[in-house]
Amino acid sequence: MNILIIGGGVGGLALAGLIDDQKHNVAILEKNAPELQARRGQWFDHINLSQLIKLGLGDLLPPETLLASEAPERTLAGPSRKFKLRFKIGAPAYAPVWRPDLLAALRTRAAAKAQIRYDTRVNAILIEGERVTGVTLTDGREIRADLVVDASGLGGLSRPLLADLYCRDEDFLTLWRADFPADDSFSPGDNFDVRPTNGGVLTRFSRNAAGRVDLLLGQHGAMEPGFVKRALADALRTHCADAPPEIDEHDGDFYILPTRAPSLQMVFNGCAMLGDSAYMTHPLTGAGIVQTLHAAKILAEVLSEIDTADADALWRYQLRYYKQCAQNSFRLDTIRRFIVDAPDEVLDQILEARVFTESDMRRIFMGRFLSLAPQHLLIKGAQLLFHPRVLAEVVDCLAHALWAQECARGIPEHYDVKKVAAWQQRTLRGIGSL
Repeated sequence: MNILIIGGGVGGLALAGLIDDQKHNVAILEKNAPELQARRGQWFDHINLSQLIKLGLGDLLPPETLLASEAPERTLAGPSRKFKLRFKIGAPAYAPVWRPDLLAALRTRAAAKAQIRYDTRVNAILIEGERVTGVTLTDGREIRADLVVDASGLGGLSRPLLADLYCRDEDFLTLWRADFPADDSFSPGDNFDVRPTNGGVLTRFSRNAAGRVDLLLGQHGAMEPGFVKRALADALRTHCADAPPEIDEHDGDFYILPTRAPSLQMVFNGCAMLGDSAYMTHPLTGAGIVQTLHAAKILAEVLSEIDTADADALWRYQLRYYKQCAQNSFRLDTIRRFIVDAPDEVLDQILEARVFTESDMRRIFMGRFLSLAPQHLLIKGAQLLFHPRVLAEVVDCLAHALWAQECARGIPEHYDVKKVAAWQQRTLRGIGSL
């Protein structure tokens, strides 16, 4: 088959490097020029190395990355900042990885198997009848393909195909991110501030092992004018003991990250979705990259088995991703939305009552769910007896998380339009009832 991959980021490059080039012809369409693409993502990602090695992709990272593995201390602060929870993620599970190094390794693999076309901006996916047949470029040209893989991020290229599935404006975070040199006057470790009712603000301030600060400012939905200036001043004032450095919004990059569980529709006739375009993400946990790499490996395996890009053949990709990755994501999605939507006083009370333990937060930041062992649930219930409102909301959240997982588990084994639609609507009700 002739395969077009939209986007030369982590997902698109990984897929191109994994596809059997003896069976398929592959081209990547990247909107940026090579030099601009190389400059993007100038920050460290904390990547789950243990999962990467399990996928057989550990050699993507240079040996010194493993030496940089650490047990970083992370701090979660509530809206008032009076109540904080400190926890560590044990080495060698996570390591700070310089994003350009990861992209360079993926680009080398992809270039050996695929043509990478830079400065090629896709305007829209070309749909004829009930099938995707290629793409149209901003200069008016059309490029035909047997299969189009949308790895372009949450930019809207696949939205015409998704109808009402995950297309609401509140289903994303607008983020500003910068990386700059640090010294001992900055707060050590990874620090998270969560203030939902103050415009849905999320702040991550991390002084990593490489002696640099990674600063991320996020707002749920569209970012308000002046948000970065205000949040930046607040973050620097909070986490820098001495005079804050001269940093402004032009020193960082803006991008959009989906905040929902994986897409309920990842495949169509002639099209598949990968990475952020398919909502394969765990915001602020560092697991989104590994999720995308895992999905790329699954899709490459499926493409080695099939000779047609019909939806029923590509369904194997979505089915395997759901069975191997997505069920836990639906539970975590419920927790994330609870944190984002809960009033400030509720989050403060949760931290004050120590409902979330160090072990709980370690599990969440490793992309896993809370322990539901009876003894752990009894302890949490006892801690919340003096906070009846919070107790009711936490119990409701946990119940919805388990229900969302059960809905996801019901994914049809084979592609049937009516059965898939019924499963999607049932799952939407399950995850949307929080």
